[in-house]
Amino acid sequence: MTARIRRDRLDLAGRILGPALTDPPRTGDAAHEADEEDEANDPTEAHEGEDTPSGATTPTDWATLHLAYPVLDAVRQLRQFGDSLEVLDPPEARQALARAAAAIADVYATDAAAPDPTVSPGA
Repeated sequence: MTARIRRDRLDLAGRILGPALTDPPRTGDAAHEADEEDEANDPTEAHEGEDTPSGATTPTDWATLHLAYPVLDAVRQLRQFGDSLEVLDPPEARQALARAAAAIADVYATDAAAPDPTVSPGA
């Protein structure tokens, strides 16, 4: 299975997912460094240090993981990473994680519709 994870979560992923990792995470640093010179001469490319829109991520914010699980439902372990991890392949693993996320959303759906107790009425 292939997934991407935010680089700032790599240390945690290594500790939690260690046995499932089939090889070291790929951060893309080597490819990024090799392309820096070409990008410096291309005015259409974003450059390191330039502002990005709020919440936007760049490819260097993510690392690629290759994982192996004995059964498909074991991908549920990845829920704890929330939106810091995205399963890329295979589609069956994405679907299993989507079903798990939907089940969690269903549990809390009524709470999401309730008024926020931290906001006073008429405020």
